Amino acid sequence: MIHFDSWTPEQVATAFTALKAHCDRCLGVVPSCTPETFHIGWSRILNGEIQAVLFGGYLLLYDVGPAWSTRSNLLYELLLVKIAPTGNFADYVQGLRDLAALHSCFAVECGNGVNRPGLRRMYERHGFIKTNETY
Repeated sequence: MIHFDSWTPEQVATAFTALKAHCDRCLGVVPSCTPETFHIGWSRILNGEIQAVLFGGYLLLYDVGPAWSTRSNLLYELLLVKIAPTGNFADYVQGLRDLAALHSCFAVECGNGVNRPGLRRMYERHGFIKTNETY
């Protein structure tokens, strides 16, 4: 697991390219995605407003904090982008669990990508349970 402040210039370039490509794919498909989306997200990574790590061939943007109904922290997966063709989802899930433990989180809340059947099945194979829908 490599936190943003430890990324090499090559890793910064890889994450930049992957995030830009993701945002470009979302234009016209995701209502909240605008041409400005990438620039907002990238600047928040650079200034530390959003936590970013690389592991298992993936870029993860995340946050940590309690839900409205909890005293304990959750790890919120804000965005997951595959950055390496050899990315291994099992390694990603283990890294996600390690990250949650590092931040003393009692649970992980994944992004709305789990509404995609293929991705949802991948999470479920690793013990995750879908608990709600996002609209």
